[in-house]
Amino acid sequence: MTGAFAVGLDPREADLRIESEQQVRRKFGRAELKIIPADSALEDAVFLSRGGVEVWPALLVLVLGLLIVEQIVANRNVEGEE
Repeated sequence: MTGAFAVGLDPREADLRIESEQQVRRKFGRAELKIIPADSALEDAVFLSRGGVEVWPALLVLVLGLLIVEQIVANRNVEGEE
């Protein structure tokens, strides 16, 4: 085998033990952290922190409601003209 070499990794970087919240905050200093519990949905937490809450379903309902009201008002005006 030619061109192979060995790398000695720092054993502290391979430590997979769970850190307490206090230890994590101490290591990151004043950085803004959001600690997510292990039993929560990570995808939902990341989505909410990045983009917030989706507004389009509420807007869709509002637009459909406005269309219904517009149709009712238009039909009343047509019936009143006859």
